[in-house]
Amino acid sequence: MTHQTFAQSGNFLRKSELHQNRLELTFKYRIDEVNNFIIPSRLGVTKYVYDIKNGVLPKGINFKRHQHPQVKAFRVGQNRTDILRVVIESTQQNQQKYTIVDNRLIIPLPLGKVLRFRSKNRKALNRGYNKKKIVIDAGHGGRDNGASFNGIKEKNITLIIAKKLKAELQKKGYRVYMTRQKDKYIALERRTEYANKIGADMFISLHANAAPSKKRASKFKGIEIFYLSLAGTNRVKNGRIIFKGKSLYSKKDCKVMISSKKIKKSRKLAWIVRKYMLRNLKRKYRNVEDNGVRKSDFWVLLGTKMPSILVETGYLTDKLEGKRLMNGYYQNLIVKGISEGVLNYFRKRY
Repeated sequence: MTHQTFAQSGNFLRKSELHQNRLELTFKYRIDEVNNFIIPSRLGVTKYVYDIKNGVLPKGINFKRHQHPQVKAFRVGQNRTDILRVVIESTQQNQQKYTIVDNRLIIPLPLGKVLRFRSKNRKALNRGYNKKKIVIDAGHGGRDNGASFNGIKEKNITLIIAKKLKAELQKKGYRVYMTRQKDKYIALERRTEYANKIGADMFISLHANAAPSKKRASKFKGIEIFYLSLAGTNRVKNGRIIFKGKSLYSKKDCKVMISSKKIKKSRKLAWIVRKYMLRNLKRKYRNVEDNGVRKSDFWVLLGTKMPSILVETGYLTDKLEGKRLMNGYYQNLIVKGISEGVLNYFRKRY
């Protein structure tokens, strides 16, 4: 399976125009996603990187013709089959964010002050925080609504929170990818394969829970976070991983997916995310229920090669939690908690 399964058919770059203070790229289709990050160098030159999801560079497009007094170089290349990468190299500072207008990507040029990185910043960058790849999985989607109650659908809640979490993690400098960015059905095995293909450092699957019946709805509430457990699982046989009756991975891949090292890291991630979620939520909502950290063999936990957790953000079937999960402020606190947990996990502040 390749990344192109997520693409329409390839979003071809049609035109590039350099203006006084911006670079404008025009594509064939509407732009779905752009991941932006910076890479400082020891010589004071900063690389401003823009990864355009599903972008394709056709023959005949030549970026070398672009020149600007504040820009050392413009570079473009097919980073992967589904990623077109644009790099602007400059010694100047760029604090403006790119904008997307349908099929146009507008990139502001670095026209600010000369960048000077302090030693502390260099040390932080050397630790690689800004290079970590995180995949956010908005549970369900398309024909799969997930849990539903009083007109609220889990697939919509997870997508809203996922988009907010992506934005928050990008602010912290992480490279963030999503398994889906709209109301679209994505099979479970494609979600995990996507994370494996891009070499993600972390996988976070977002969900909302539901009681087994209306009569018992009042007894089910609270946040819970899952990490992988192989206890009692029937998904692993003879050193191979089985999904829907088929063996999907080699023994070598399976060894990584079920390794004690991955499970240990996933457990640490689950506990630290729980800690910061509860800390942020309980500052404003003291009666938030905590169901703790739990174990499971959910496919999104098993089918990944990196530390992975599944976050149940609350119960839609509980009147109070269901109402809160629709509240933007409550969602922001959930996002803040998860992002702080991620930051401290990578800093190994357990």
